[in-house]
Amino acid sequence: MVCNFGASPRLSFERSGRIRSIAACKRSFVPPLGRTYRHMNTPLPPVIVTIPREAVESRNAFPVVDVLESWIPELCERNRNRVQFQILGYDEDSRELYDIPEVREYYRELYNRHPGLFYWIDTRSYMLVFLGLMFYPPVRRDGKVSLFGDDLLAYLRLGFYGLKIFCARHNLPIEPQRMPFSPASISLTHPYNRTRASDDLSSTIIKDRNEQLQRDRYSFHLR
Repeated sequence: MVCNFGASPRLSFERSGRIRSIAACKRSFVPPLGRTYRHMNTPLPPVIVTIPREAVESRNAFPVVDVLESWIPELCERNRNRVQFQILGYDEDSRELYDIPEVREYYRELYNRHPGLFYWIDTRSYMLVFLGLMFYPPVRRDGKVSLFGDDLLAYLRLGFYGLKIFCARHNLPIEPQRMPFSPASISLTHPYNRTRASDDLSSTIIKDRNEQLQRDRYSFHLR
């Protein structure tokens, strides 16, 4: 199912190959939360925000910012901690995305324009580590990718600082219990050691980009 909303930027909402009317799409766009997911105690599927290579090369983060801010306030609760960003157009590039300078610069620009990324990103997925790799150098060991300990601490501080600004700006609850770690454990005196990778996230593997394409998910395409 493909439906387009607006012209600038143009978003398409996909779930299958069949095309229905706009009216049908709007009816199915927000399924009833109580019975469809919460009643079944089933996590909502991720919301995929795709970013074309042209936007990355021009460091144009505004289309993504427009999408995220369009969810405020009606879809804040529904889309919180569900977003996964997918960069398009680099399939022929042998480098990993976090090794490409313009990709790293793009995510930094995105954070500068919209500091509340910790509010949206799917912390159950690769996104938590992947976003950190956009700000700090990757550490590779045993086929896994992680961050140095003090880099991880700095990244979490940055993320929570942006989350605090975002929630205060839009009068939203921070709810730190939604995160897979406690903000109270992040302090200036935390005994992290840069000589080794952090054990907190070192078990997280950044998988092949093709494995990010999962079945039964919602996608927002920016063109």
